[in-house]
Amino acid sequence: MITLSLILATFLVSTVLAGGACPDLLYSIPTCCSTDVLGLADLSCSTPKSASSGSDLKSSCASDGKAAKCCTPELLEIGVLCQDPVGA
Repeated sequence: MITLSLILATFLVSTVLAGGACPDLLYSIPTCCSTDVLGLADLSCSTPKSASSGSDLKSSCASDGKAAKCCTPELLEIGVLCQDPVGA
């Protein structure tokens, strides 16, 4: 049990320290979305060309006319839970 806790703690710390556009464990998928529905779901989402930082993700999505988001894994091109990226 201690080993599992240690592995999980190491993963969480490395995820936070890694930085990038979407360093949050839950909202870890950089995504470009067309429509935000009441802040609960984002529609017509796609993978960005580049997402090395929040500003990079924002400019990559803007070139396609979409908004930069950090989402949970998508379900049928819907970003179920999304938030704005760090530094955007």
